[in-house]
Amino acid sequence: MRGFEKLRGLTTKGQELIGQVKFARLFFKIVNNPNDTTQVFKLSDIVYNEIRKQNPREVSKYLRSSEVYRQALEERYMPALYQIEDLAVYAPGTLGHVYYRHMTTNGFQKDFYTPVKLSDDLAYIEQRLRETHDIWHVMTGYGTDVLGEASLLAFYLAQARNEDPFPMIIIAAGAAYMALHDRATMGRYIQGIYEGYNRGLAASNFYPVKWEELWDRPLAEIQAMLNVSSVVPEATLQAA
Repeated sequence: MRGFEKLRGLTTKGQELIGQVKFARLFFKIVNNPNDTTQVFKLSDIVYNEIRKQNPREVSKYLRSSEVYRQALEERYMPALYQIEDLAVYAPGTLGHVYYRHMTTNGFQKDFYTPVKLSDDLAYIEQRLRETHDIWHVMTGYGTDVLGEASLLAFYLAQARNEDPFPMIIIAAGAAYMALHDRATMGRYIQGIYEGYNRGLAASNFYPVKWEELWDRPLAEIQAMLNVSSVVPEATLQAA
């Protein structure tokens, strides 16, 4: 039995080491190419699975006690299936039409992300964030370049009241990318994080919002409702 326990302990330590190596490898891949969403999702899986391993029930209990996530988890909203092309019918200026233009102009696919198996409350939050990521882009006005993504991640971090470690990890990877490849833009990067974080703190909680039921509402009206300024700070505007 002692031999078995020792072997199991060594196996556990080995698994932890492998996990750390995988994390480091993915992190540096993102440092070299922050636009590689495949690596971002893989790193996301490692981070959230590590949180989940600690104690799934306690994680769920904590999430449901949080003002950030409680309503979203109580309602567990699941949007009806739709295609981006379906949104072309909405009037200019509405959330549906602006989101449609954002996706088609950039050549984005709605289901670009790796789906999450809805096994627990944390998985629901992960999945909902992935499927609404570009809606958050539209709501905040942030671009999809490194500056815009970092600003949106800072917005995420503030919305989660610093309870979600993943945005900070990707922000750090982006900062490393800037230091290595684009030092001239580092000031704008830092300024964008600062502004994104403060906008996230000032805005109402995005997590429980049923965006897919607001397609026909004017974007400016929804922004006002959620206390999100329609004016995007210049430092975070995507270069033309």
